[in-house]
Amino acid sequence: MSSRDLAYLEDMRINAERALSFVAGKSFEQFTAETLLNYAVVRCFSIIGEAANGVSKPARAAMPQLDWAGMIGLRHVVVHDYGRVDLAQVWTIVHRDLPPLIAELTAFLQRYP
Repeated sequence: MSSRDLAYLEDMRINAERALSFVAGKSFEQFTAETLLNYAVVRCFSIIGEAANGVSKPARAAMPQLDWAGMIGLRHVVVHDYGRVDLAQVWTIVHRDLPPLIAELTAFLQRYP
C-alpha cells in the first residue's frame, strides 16, 4: 500500500467523520434550514469523492466492499451538477453509508500504522 493511497484513505475517513459530527444532534429540518451546515456536509462528500478517485486501482481492489464508483459519482454531482443535490438524499447517505464507511476505513488503516 503506497503512502499516497493511505493518505487518500485517511482523508476519506476524516471527512466521513466530519460530516457525521456536523449533523450530530440535528434534525433533518435543521440540516436543511442551516445552509452553512448542509454546505459543510456536501463539501465533505466532495473531498471523500476526490480522495476516492485518487486511490489506486490495486488499493481499491483491496476493499471491494466499498462503493468506489458511488463515492466518485457523488463527488461529480456535488461539484459539477450542484443544482441536482438533493438534501434528503445527502441526509440519508450520511446516516446510512458513512458509519460503515468509517468502520471499513478505520479497520483497514489500522493495518498500516
